[in-house]
Amino acid sequence: MKSILIAALLTLTIAALPNVAAGGSSASATVMVMCTIPPDMAVTPLEAVADAGIIRTGAFSITCDYEVRANMQNVQLFVEQSPLFKAGDPTGNAVAPIPIDTSKGVTVQPANGNAKGGHGNMLTFVGNGAAIQGFQTLKTEVVTFSSRQNGVFNQQVGVTCWWSQPDPQKPPGEYSGVVRLTSLAMPPAG
Repeated sequence: MKSILIAALLTLTIAALPNVAAGGSSASATVMVMCTIPPDMAVTPLEAVADAGIIRTGAFSITCDYEVRANMQNVQLFVEQSPLFKAGDPTGNAVAPIPIDTSKGVTVQPANGNAKGGHGNMLTFVGNGAAIQGFQTLKTEVVTFSSRQNGVFNQQVGVTCWWSQPDPQKPPGEYSGVVRLTSLAMPPAG
């Protein structure tokens, strides 16, 4: 009785192992192997400074160009933009900064892609962003963009931001701030 039970257990054990060949003059077993490739992306500005030139009064825009590289076809993008401060000093309060024109939003235009889900390429502001190099910013909504590059998102992305200079008596000088484009990996489906 014991030998029948041992033979049955041995048969069940061998049958429970997938892809196992036993008996005779050879034996083999197969193991499934795998690896995981994580999302990988980089955002690089194509120029250190974007210059709007000479501004007197009124609304004006500056386009900042970035290279976005990701090993996925869809990425989520958002922008943070600061007002422009005299002499680039975000702590200086002697001269009011040139404010962001929030009514125009921010245009994000990939060279070889578009916004998904019926969303346009104009992103609206949703609140305060992070401070960048001491500059307080406003943050846009997060929008999914898709490339037409067969599974990757490797392309130039133009980001057009607006400011409004309403003061005809604004002291002369250079006014500067920051614009940051952030790319996020898409969350896993399901």
